[in-house]
Amino acid sequence: MSKFFLSKLVLCAVVIAAMCALFAARRSDAADECPSTPTVQCANLSVVLDQMKKEAEERSQEMRQVKRELALLRQRMEKPGVRDAIAGIGYIAGICGLMCYLAARKRVGAVGTETRRNEEKG
Repeated sequence: MSKFFLSKLVLCAVVIAAMCALFAARRSDAADECPSTPTVQCANLSVVLDQMKKEAEERSQEMRQVKRELALLRQRMEKPGVRDAIAGIGYIAGICGLMCYLAARKRVGAVGTETRRNEEKG
């Protein structure tokens, strides 16, 4: 379970890092086209607005894809897999083995006690 948690954490970190890198790259491109100083005006604001709308649409598509992947991961986590079934069988077998060991130890201990008593009497 901890391996899955770590892999999920790494996946989220990679997605966040990729989104930050995309955002920073697009922001630096926009800063080159349109300086942030108030005295300089952008020549074509409609082009910039169209570009921003396209970028927003691309980001929303990427977010939808990430949400779909997360939903698939959640579905996979809900269902017990082969590994879980084998682990359950092993757990049960381990408990049965422990019970058999304790029962055998108890029997051997009782037989050993009787033989010692008989040796002491005889």
